[in-house]
Amino acid sequence: GWFVLAVVMRASMGVGVGVAVGVRYSSITRFLFPGILASLAFDFPNFWYFEIWPTSLFYLWPSMPPLLLAKSAFFAVEPLQLVYAFVYGPLVVGAALFWASRSIDRFVVRGEFTS
Repeated sequence: GWFVLAVVMRASMGVGVGVAVGVRYSSITRFLFPGILASLAFDFPNFWYFEIWPTSLFYLWPSMPPLLLAKSAFFAVEPLQLVYAFVYGPLVVGAALFWASRSIDRFVVRGEFTS
């Protein structure tokens, strides 16, 4: 249930951002470093999860909702955290997929490569 939903939400975000960033480059070699940075940025809320840096500012980070859903699959979470995950998560997924769609149109269809 919750874990599958978390994986689907996180994967949708990752695919959207990966496509939005990836279509800007003419070769996979030029995409590697920005792709790795984007991937690492998604893992930033793990500092909150493992209580290395426990601050509520991570709730602003786009990849926090799937982490909360994954946590709710194994541990009890506050109901307000689930409401947050169900409101903010789909908004982030929608924004990532919209960004990917616009990037495909601009960099693939129209051919405006940055490098």
